[in-house]
Amino acid sequence: MVQPTADNHRSGDDLNSEEQRARFLIWSANIGIFAGGHASLDYRLRDSWEAKKLMLDLLGSLKSYLRRGQHRSTPSNTDDSLSISVDQDRSPFEQRLHGIEQTIDRLYRLSVAIRRPSIISQNAKAANFTIKDEDGNDVGEQFKDFALTWITHQFPEAPPVLRERLAKSVTLRRKRFLFRQSHQKKLGMKLFLTPPPRPARSASPGLDAESTVMARTVVENPVPDTHKKHNNLLKPRLLSQTSASKVSGKFRTEDIFEPTPSRAPTVFSGAFTQQGSISIPDPPKPAVGSKEFECPYCCMILPIKEAVRSHWTRHVLNDLEPYVCLFEDCNDAHRLFRDRAAWLSHMQETHTKQWTCTAAGHKPCVFETEQDFEHHMRVDHAASFKESQLPWYKKRSQGPAASTFSACPLCGYEPA
Repeated sequence: MVQPTADNHRSGDDLNSEEQRARFLIWSANIGIFAGGHASLDYRLRDSWEAKKLMLDLLGSLKSYLRRGQHRSTPSNTDDSLSISVDQDRSPFEQRLHGIEQTIDRLYRLSVAIRRPSIISQNAKAANFTIKDEDGNDVGEQFKDFALTWITHQFPEAPPVLRERLAKSVTLRRKRFLFRQSHQKKLGMKLFLTPPPRPARSASPGLDAESTVMARTVVENPVPDTHKKHNNLLKPRLLSQTSASKVSGKFRTEDIFEPTPSRAPTVFSGAFTQQGSISIPDPPKPAVGSKEFECPYCCMILPIKEAVRSHWTRHVLNDLEPYVCLFEDCNDAHRLFRDRAAWLSHMQETHTKQWTCTAAGHKPCVFETEQDFEHHMRVDHAASFKESQLPWYKKRSQGPAASTFSACPLCGYEPA
């Protein structure tokens, strides 16, 4: 990246160039630039010519800015690569540094678009992930038993099948988080974080290159090992192979060129956010000036707006998929739902279907099964419709019950 000057007093350009270098290194590790085999970015982009071309164009633009940025005062007529905006009030070097920043902004947005579909495939793989202790022993069943004990204490009146289902869902969420962390480590394990040439230490306190850059760009307590200080090296680990997911066919190029969101206005503190009776961990603490941060749960790079409490709560709940069907005989018992609407829709449309006949000649009749409704129509209304019309009548008469449950399936509470 653009190297800082060796002056005793660090300029704003020096600090900004170091910040962009740190952002680029974090981006490289998160997307798996230096990963090999099926974990590589080449493998991930193998079937998406559009995403691959855009990635190469952005990296080529960044390379061009870096080459020109080595000469601080030489003007250039090509600083508008990929429609990067140019401010004529800036010096040529400042314009190139601004171009570098905007290009890295777009690389971040591109990585989000590329990696977003991988969450679905990761969830499928995570079901077979092994939870191990520090000695490498499989403790998955012990974790599930612990979850079952806690759930039994919380809901002693719940049917055993529901308690078992909830315990398995807790274990599955744990596996997902651990799998994503392991996957992210494999993507970034080959990245060498070599330090830039260190200029003479500033006479002014608080202007050290490392402390300034890392304080402005790095998420506190990140999950992957890619956010350590510049003089650290990601040491190889004995990790199994990972496979990067393909890019979604719904990839939208225009999303990459949206205006960059504003920087972080504040630093969050505290341990938990209350969402009703649910405790939501607070977001990581992006320092003032950060543009993005890494989620410790899905390991995705998120725009800074996602650190706002309302956005963060929604994001965490989406990561958790906190809902599971509460009908004992569900054929999709271990499916997790991201939000209440999808959860209720599943239970109502799958488990509380009913058919209502409002034909003249009798009071409205409600039937719990499709077969009972068909029998009623053929026996009591045979003269009023043709057999070919029965599917239409069934569809028109079908709907969810007024109440999903007459009593809470977990505690037995019956509303008055």
